[in-house]
Amino acid sequence: MESKLIELLTRVGLSSNQAVFIKTAIFLIVVVLISWLSNLIVRKIIIRLLAAIIHRTKFTWDDIIVEKNVFGLLSHLVPALIIFYSASLVFKDYPGWVPVVKDGAYLYIIVVSILVVNSFLLALHTIYNTLPISKNRPIKGYVQVVQILVIFSGVMLIISVLLDRKSTRLN
Repeated sequence: MESKLIELLTRVGLSSNQAVFIKTAIFLIVVVLISWLSNLIVRKIIIRLLAAIIHRTKFTWDDIIVEKNVFGLLSHLVPALIIFYSASLVFKDYPGWVPVVKDGAYLYIIVVSILVVNSFLLALHTIYNTLPISKNRPIKGYVQVVQILVIFSGVMLIISVLLDRKSTRLN
């Protein structure tokens, strides 16, 4: 498909370099639109449907997870993953851009993951506080220690990506 697009663009009078650039721009626009549409679908349809189903259950713990926006934050991973995995295709003719785009998407995935885990920990803490045992055994300090460890781990991953050290990557 991409060779036919380049062939079409060269037939209309563009040089091969211009055709490759236009093809890359078109692919980039398509990926951005797909990412935006996927985020819209996940946030507006799937999460709202999931929230409606959760609110109908007799359990309160699932309502707390929705209230703490765990699913809303989780939805940000979908467009980031689309961009991450499509970078090699979009920037095939500009290989220097592939690691830049992948690293940017990876950094975003790390930040969103930190936010999701922290939001989930807050939800778990809120759920725990609804239990009778929480009156005698508070766990807020433990939750905060775990949050600090999650943030520290995320910052270490971010530094690893920024310094271009090979750590655990999604590649």
